[in-house]
Amino acid sequence: MAFSPQIFYSNAIQHGGFAKTNRFRVILNMPPGVLNQISKSTYESFIEGLDTATSSAVSTVNGFISNLFGNGGSGQGVPALNSTASRYLALQCESTELPGRSVLTNDIDLYGPIFKRPYKTAYSEIPFTFICTNDFYERRLFDTWMEAMVPTDTHNVRYSKNAQGISQYTTDIAIIQYDEFIKQIYAVKLIDAFPLSVASMPLSWGEDGFHRMSTQFAYTKYEVITNLQYDFPNASDIFGAVGTRILGGINIR
Repeated sequence: MAFSPQIFYSNAIQHGGFAKTNRFRVILNMPPGVLNQISKSTYESFIEGLDTATSSAVSTVNGFISNLFGNGGSGQGVPALNSTASRYLALQCESTELPGRSVLTNDIDLYGPIFKRPYKTAYSEIPFTFICTNDFYERRLFDTWMEAMVPTDTHNVRYSKNAQGISQYTTDIAIIQYDEFIKQIYAVKLIDAFPLSVASMPLSWGEDGFHRMSTQFAYTKYEVITNLQYDFPNASDIFGAVGTRILGGINIR
């Protein structure tokens, strides 16, 4: 049957239109072992630099993260400063990917044709790209994270959890896809994620663009989040203040 644009767009309309790649949010919960190595003054200076509207919105993130991760991810609570860092990184995250999954197989040769049987699941690594601000907060934050895993003074890899079972450098990350009306239509949680690498950042007198920091994350597995909802507290990050005021008057049942 020949391709029919009318049928193609009719099918899309029945399912609410086309999903757009720029309607996403990343909730990156900082591990306690990393937060402990960052001075409190760094966070305080960041919070003081926020305007009034943004500061009030930060208070909504605790509930938002708890809704996604339960008790803060990896069995940990969600301290207020952690929520602030999570919201900050969500705003600076320019691009990422929804994770992929593949099945590894063995060739079975009993009698007759060779056939395959699955034996293990493999998960793809996830890239994240962050736009850097003028204090290089993002780069310094990930330098600290890498140092928390393999300190440069000893080069001894730290255990992922301490004696109390608290994660030192692994965390849970949520990647959320939205529709046009800030409804969460798909979301995944990366379990026990940690950065594998921080890419080099080129410098050039012939360029006048923004610095972008690229990282690659590994994780144990991912889970699909099923308790999806409309995300009104964070609408300003996606649609701006005008969109928030318009959509704030809609009653969702």
